Amino acid sequence: MFDINQRFYRYSEYLTRKFGSKVQKISVNTGLSCPNLDGTRSFGGCIYCNNEGFVPSYSNKITPIPDQIDQGIIFFERKRQYQYLAYYQSYTNTHTSPENLRNLLMQSVNHPKIVGIVVSTRPDCVSPEIISVLKEVHQIKPLMVEFGMESSLDRTLKLLNRGHSYEQLCSAVERSAQAGLDVGVHVILGLPGELRDEIIGHARAISKLPVSIVKIHQLQIVKRTKLAKLYREDPNYVQLIGWEDYVEICCDFLEILRSDIAVDRFASQTKPELLEVPYWDGVKNHHITHLVQNRMVERQSYQGKHWE
Repeated sequence: MFDINQRFYRYSEYLTRKFGSKVQKISVNTGLSCPNLDGTRSFGGCIYCNNEGFVPSYSNKITPIPDQIDQGIIFFERKRQYQYLAYYQSYTNTHTSPENLRNLLMQSVNHPKIVGIVVSTRPDCVSPEIISVLKEVHQIKPLMVEFGMESSLDRTLKLLNRGHSYEQLCSAVERSAQAGLDVGVHVILGLPGELRDEIIGHARAISKLPVSIVKIHQLQIVKRTKLAKLYREDPNYVQLIGWEDYVEICCDFLEILRSDIAVDRFASQTKPELLEVPYWDGVKNHHITHLVQNRMVERQSYQGKHWE
């Protein structure tokens, strides 16, 4: 159970319980592609995606993975000493052969300062053979797998050009959890065409799954994406949520979310120069976290209050 005074179960608390101290993720770029880009599923990618928006400067696919980790440690140890997780973040990190995946993961496992692995991927890229490799690595050092869920509505997934269904997401989560892996999902709040009740309903859908972590993003319109093109053609196509309303939606979301699911974050922060539509007037992701907590106090509420 999380500290009720915090109002929700923080990911930092989850990691401290798991590893015994503060833990920092270091992004690792494998140079792998995505089945939505290379034609395996589709071309052009998801309509909102521009990978430039979240890749840190030290994560470069040309640099060997152990060197990326070393550079990341130098970057973070200017502030303080941490334990480190290797975060396989960019694109789809299981979109490869089981043999190559094992090789990529072992390059982090063998690094002396890495205590665990986080693998970000898609629900349609975890065959039984891939899950077997993830389980094998997990038996050496803890491995968590994160799936891009984005929405629990198939009509939205089709609109986003995700190339998979919600049923496939549920299957991937179930099979990964059965293999003993901690599972996280990413969800975007405010996607085109979704009503408020449907947005909140994603929390109910997530809570029914064997999920340990949720990472929440607000919808942003990023340059050089199909979503940006659609917005330029018709600004009414996307109704971006103001930060005040977004805080209220996050609180509603939390009240339905199962209380043992750790919340990684409530908002993402794309580089300003990459935003097609700047908004929120300088309100950053950490501001949203504080605002959500304060609003939950005002509402005398807490995570899972309305979960049954």
